[in-house]
Amino acid sequence: MARSLGLVGVFAILIFASASAVALESLIDPVAFVMVFGGTVFYALMRVGFRINTPETAGYIAEGAVALGWLGFLIGMFGIFTYNIDLASIKLQWIGDAMLAVLYGYFIKWIVAPPLKDLLEQHQP
Repeated sequence: MARSLGLVGVFAILIFASASAVALESLIDPVAFVMVFGGTVFYALMRVGFRINTPETAGYIAEGAVALGWLGFLIGMFGIFTYNIDLASIKLQWIGDAMLAVLYGYFIKWIVAPPLKDLLEQHQP
């Protein structure tokens, strides 16, 4: 019960802070989303195969999400600075979009993976 309340509380605070700080639509980037969330699924599949119901799967999901978030950020920054020789032509929004990949990665690690680990541990034979 306490863990569920904690999860709901964290979501509520994240939504409140996000809505207060920025427009919620600016927290959505399809490329970063696919890179991190899709890549995390394949990373976990690569690490545990089709044995996804084991508790260590949550650790691999957390590990893969953060790594893919940082890789997405680096790829985004590389693209920004490679194709925009003139620094004045770089839009700060592009850098923010690249940073969303890191945000998504840590979101999975800190918010999604712990309850998933608990769920997988409860359903062990």
